[in-house]
Amino acid sequence: MLHAIPTLNATRSQFMSQYSSMGPAMMPSPHSRWAPYFSGQTGDLIEGFLSEYEEFAHHCGLTDCQKVEAITCYVPYSLGNSWKSLDGYQARSWPDLRLGLQDIYRSTTVPDRHWLTGEGLADFIQHSLELRMSNEDDVHYYYQWFQALIKPLLDSQTVTTSLYNTLFWAGFHIRDRAKIYVRLIAKHPDQ
Repeated sequence: MLHAIPTLNATRSQFMSQYSSMGPAMMPSPHSRWAPYFSGQTGDLIEGFLSEYEEFAHHCGLTDCQKVEAITCYVPYSLGNSWKSLDGYQARSWPDLRLGLQDIYRSTTVPDRHWLTGEGLADFIQHSLELRMSNEDDVHYYYQWFQALIKPLLDSQTVTTSLYNTLFWAGFHIRDRAKIYVRLIAKHPDQ
């Protein structure tokens, strides 16, 4: 069955209805004006991108595994490489990848999303150590960002376990380190 190529005057809904249930090959070209796109920059919201991407994926009949594999076509190359190191991507689990991305991008207080390229680990640590953590959620947030940034370095064996621990600890404000250290010693006195 042949489908007409949408014209530039076609609406997004016309475009999507012409290409429903066709599989990954029918997803819009990453360079198409119809394509969803996420730059990772401040102000670019992950929720809008994921919703738009899922709408296309649904209409094109993508499986969860195909959604995972195709999503990196719609982000900058360096960002796509970072996303490929996430657990949800490696497991080819769309629900896990979606949740992982939402967790990473949930804060609007981070000045620039370029940190996910892996080049910004030092910037992230520097930014983090300047801020006090006020609750357990802050620690969890720091941990998630740190994991996302360091995972490609661990996978490529650029970072050793010892350096990983040093870098992780370095991202805490000096007063937070002192409080955490006391609690760690109390909990694990033999280590």
